[in-house]
Amino acid sequence: MSISRKILTGSLLISFVIFGGACSQQQHAAAPPFSKNTIQEFADLWQQRDDERLSMMFTVDAKLMPPDLPIVEGRAAIRQFLHDMFGQQGLPTELVARDEYTAGDFTFRDGVLTQHLVSGGTQIGKFMQVWKFVDGKWQQYRVIWNVDGKVQP
Repeated sequence: MSISRKILTGSLLISFVIFGGACSQQQHAAAPPFSKNTIQEFADLWQQRDDERLSMMFTVDAKLMPPDLPIVEGRAAIRQFLHDMFGQQGLPTELVARDEYTAGDFTFRDGVLTQHLVSGGTQIGKFMQVWKFVDGKWQQYRVIWNVDGKVQP
């Protein structure tokens, strides 16, 4: 990892911890370590295209930031977005995390994605997820992704 990437990542983590903590007045127990079981559950629901249960893995105030589209805000809107997206996207979608950091109630993951489309093409891109520990479980709080260039045959 380059020095500038480490500095940027560290700055983001510090900002989330400082400003996220400053905005919250609730006292609660420390979040447990981020669980690989959470990622597996998310991946399984994604492959099953279970938009209802998948949407419950997002915080009430979650935001999706898909490429070339407006921000999708809140669980109900996220559920509808997932439902619509699953109709256009083939299987599987693969997320390969490159980095993962946990700071307090937040876990940050980034990596490479591969989307297989119904048309038979493939798109390669990148993603970033911010997970937040809420009500005793890890939920997605912010998600952004984009694709690199054109659809590959």
